[in-house]
Amino acid sequence: APDAPLPPTAGRWPLDPQQGWHEVVGTLGEVRGSFKGESRHHLHDGFDIRGDVGQTVRAVADGKVSTPFAAWSVGDQAEGLSLDRIRYIHMRVGRDAQGRAFDARWPQLLDGDGTLERVRVRRGTRFAAGDPLGSLNRMAHVHLSVGASGFERNAVALGFTGYADAFAPRITGVELLDDADLPIKAGADGRVPVSRLGPGVQIVVEAWDQVDRNLPRRRLGLYQVGYQILDAAGQPLQGYEQPRFNIVFNRMPRERSATVVAYAPDSGITVHGSAVTRFRYLVTNTVRDGLVETGRWVPDALPAGDYIIRASARDYSGNEAVGPRDLKVTVIP
Repeated sequence: APDAPLPPTAGRWPLDPQQGWHEVVGTLGEVRGSFKGESRHHLHDGFDIRGDVGQTVRAVADGKVSTPFAAWSVGDQAEGLSLDRIRYIHMRVGRDAQGRAFDARWPQLLDGDGTLERVRVRRGTRFAAGDPLGSLNRMAHVHLSVGASGFERNAVALGFTGYADAFAPRITGVELLDDADLPIKAGADGRVPVSRLGPGVQIVVEAWDQVDRNLPRRRLGLYQVGYQILDAAGQPLQGYEQPRFNIVFNRMPRERSATVVAYAPDSGITVHGSAVTRFRYLVTNTVRDGLVETGRWVPDALPAGDYIIRASARDYSGNEAVGPRDLKVTVIP
């Protein structure tokens, strides 16, 4: 259930030192691409913590194996283990960097050539907080997911010793897209024309975040993103007194379409070899509370004239975004 109690972790991280700080390199809901070059392939369903290849991954809470197939994808980059409601991914399950099993709880099944085929972790096997669960593979980070697949919750809520976030997210732009996903250009007066007639427009907010002590190049996604409609003097219109936060990554949606509903074209890593991920949120759509819906801003009830679209964005810690968040528009008959 979405409101089920989280496992008690006492602030532990899944890497040594468990009561020390580690860099966070990915958060729930970020856009992710595929190895085939599709930049909006899926939503990131967990919390990524950077480590060194071969580093031991440890349990953050006591747990019991509750499925006969608790370990999967042996030898693959997505190899992982499910322990109660927490999944640990991107590690060599039950073995150290040299491939040796930690103890008898990790029986290894080999094929006829002696190649590791599967790590069988028996249902009912118990692990204590701090027990070794695996070693980091070539992905050089451990991915924590909390909750059943398709219903994952934000793992930040587990609480991690030394984790802090006073960084104000950055908004880098606001734009409008037409029904063909093409940007609507501003006129000579610097305002973007929007017709009162027709299907409406899509509002895109581009933004990124960090947490304390991230590397300067690090880009993380936002927790919630929305918008307001203001009059030309900057006063909110009726119904827009508070931002409409349509994009909120409080839990993962089940629909795979959620990725292209939450994120506009040119999101993700769109240039081969680039290390920068772009987060372009379609804030007129809805992805929150497990809901996935498309929408438009349709100003058919407004008199023709000048207005302002103001973007808002916050991270999980509640820090409000700064940056160029206003887009001047003119509603035309």
